[in-house]
Amino acid sequence: MLKLPSPLALQLGDGQLLRWQQAVPVTLRVLHGRVWVTRPGDPDDHFLDAGAALRLAPGGGVLIGAEGAAQIAIEAERPAWRAALRRWITPTPHHTAPAPPPCARWPRAAARRPARAPRRRAPAHPGR
Repeated sequence: MLKLPSPLALQLGDGQLLRWQQAVPVTLRVLHGRVWVTRPGDPDDHFLDAGAALRLAPGGGVLIGAEGAAQIAIEAERPAWRAALRRWITPTPHHTAPAPPPCARWPRAAARRPARAPRRRAPAHPGR
């Protein structure tokens, strides 16, 4: 499988067609001009002007046509967990590591706490 940079910017001439097939979900964004998109199984053509975007499902091939000169960007979507992980491990501008999630701090906090001696209980009935 060919891996391309994301986002991938493409220039289309008037009337030029582009057949696109992807293995992962992508977002098609029109940077300049106007394009139309035909998807298999979808009875409608989608006309997109500059600034518009359309999500394309994985495995589906689409046909993209330009009405006049157009520039498009195709960007692979990242899973939400991957973006959250990247934010968590990326250092902040002050070069300090972000605080770990609460569940990761708990074992260390418990390890720092000194062990307590068991309390002696007073007899329930002192005179017996």
